[in-house]
Amino acid sequence: MPLAVTHVILTIVLIDLYRDYFSKLKFPTFFVLIGGIAGLLPDMDIPISWITGLILQEPVWFHRTYTHAFIFPIAFTIIAFAIHRVIKKKKYTLFGRKIRKDYTVLFFAMLAAGWMIHILLDGFLGGPEQLSWIPVIAPIISFPAMTVSLDIYRAAALDATILVLWLAHEEFAHRIKDYI
Repeated sequence: MPLAVTHVILTIVLIDLYRDYFSKLKFPTFFVLIGGIAGLLPDMDIPISWITGLILQEPVWFHRTYTHAFIFPIAFTIIAFAIHRVIKKKKYTLFGRKIRKDYTVLFFAMLAAGWMIHILLDGFLGGPEQLSWIPVIAPIISFPAMTVSLDIYRAAALDATILVLWLAHEEFAHRIKDYI
């Protein structure tokens, strides 16, 4: 199973590469960070399992059940699209604050991208995995023939490789040493 660092770093790298080379809108790096954090959100069921186990005083484990369903990134994508289509003004007021429409759309798009990357990483690198479209409904997508099982050493090596390649990209594309 990929480590938490892999979920965050790979999501940040993929979104940053999209931002640098493919996106017409050069959005702020803050949204790259939001995408990276969203890449870790599906694993929130792990600490929730621990807390539930402490409260019930018996082991509880529901990792990869509810939060690893495709319904979440699909819902975030629909919300982003709906905001883009429904709100006509470039800025709108929410709770007395002016908010940019394009930033709201980007926020939900980053949640969708991070969540989807996490699910796919778990599907391909997490061992035999079954993923569902909707939580609690019988799994309908299975990855067992395509998966690569990661032990802790390979997972750590994957983290290090992704980080070094991304730092090299940042140095050559953005000359990060100029900021040190």
